[in-house]
Amino acid sequence: MLLLQIVELDLSTVTPSLSGPKRPHDRVAVSDMKQDFEECLNNKVGFKGFGIPAEKRNVEVPFTFDGQDFKLSHGKNLELVKVPLTPNFFSL
Repeated sequence: MLLLQIVELDLSTVTPSLSGPKRPHDRVAVSDMKQDFEECLNNKVGFKGFGIPAEKRNVEVPFTFDGQDFKLSHGKNLELVKVPLTPNFFSL
């Protein structure tokens, strides 16, 4: 027996969201990410809570990396990439 069903999806009804691997049911719409993150900073320590008071959220911490000076504060992106340089790295 062969079952075939064609399903149509209107992409305008799809909400882009983000969730973690352990709790996919706790997804947050991308449009709400900034507000959700700011609320998490203020919430008591625990699930979705970091307990950081408002007066400490804009504190910038200076640091130097690879000879360049940077400032980091809550909500800033920090990307670190480690690329393995092995003999086969460039032989794709």
